[in-house]
Amino acid sequence: MDDLFLHTAGWDNDLVAAVKAKAAAIAARRTYLSDMLVTLGRLERFMAGSMQEPWLRKSNEQAPRTC
Repeated sequence: MDDLFLHTAGWDNDLVAAVKAKAAAIAARRTYLSDMLVTLGRLERFMAGSMQEPWLRKSNEQAPRTC
């Protein structure tokens, strides 16, 4: 890929560096969002499991306080 950029008309080293930096930033955001989705999935499964807990009663009853 590097050779392709260097031998393509209209591309200079600064533009290649800018494209690489932008690609790295997008990859970092993709990794962050992927991690966030995994965390949210785990939280969703945890909450679904906690709905089975005996202390969680009807929606109009209060859960016991643990202070």
